[in-house]
Amino acid sequence: SWNSVQPKPPPAAYDWGDLPDALERAYANGGRLMMLLWAGTVRTPSWVYDLGVEMVANSSGGAVPNYLSPKYQDLVRTVHKDLAAFLRSKAPANKAFMALQPCLGATGDDTPFHPGSYTVLDKALEARIRAAWPEYYRNMSLFLHNDAFAPEIAANQMVLLVNGEDSFPDWWVNENLP
Repeated sequence: SWNSVQPKPPPAAYDWGDLPDALERAYANGGRLMMLLWAGTVRTPSWVYDLGVEMVANSSGGAVPNYLSPKYQDLVRTVHKDLAAFLRSKAPANKAFMALQPCLGATGDDTPFHPGSYTVLDKALEARIRAAWPEYYRNMSLFLHNDAFAPEIAANQMVLLVNGEDSFPDWWVNENLP
């Protein structure tokens, strides 16, 4: 999860945990890894709020960020770009990495957060987020596809996994993904 790999704000170093060893083991044994980088709801580092990202809802377990905030989006893009750079730095083990599923909302699907689990702090902002969610989710996924992992995807070394049929209708997939 994002809050695990980046528990402190930039410029603090990332904590990739067991990922380097998992990459090496997979490569040594001819295996492949699929990664889900959870970056929504309670998996968002708490320090993002200190950097000006608005909190939309909260619970005893954590908070929900304003996914539409340009600052939040920049931070999510950065952690994914840095993950891509980290994986590239682990050659040849980076050949063991085969897929990324962006988990940007409540459970990595087309829901920003589940209403019964949180106390909404700003109902107007919640409504804007819910209305914009499918487009946001597609655009962030497309960023990961086209920017963060473009070389690997172009070389057929990796695929982008998507979740949520409502957010990824056939017309969009055919238009935007190879």
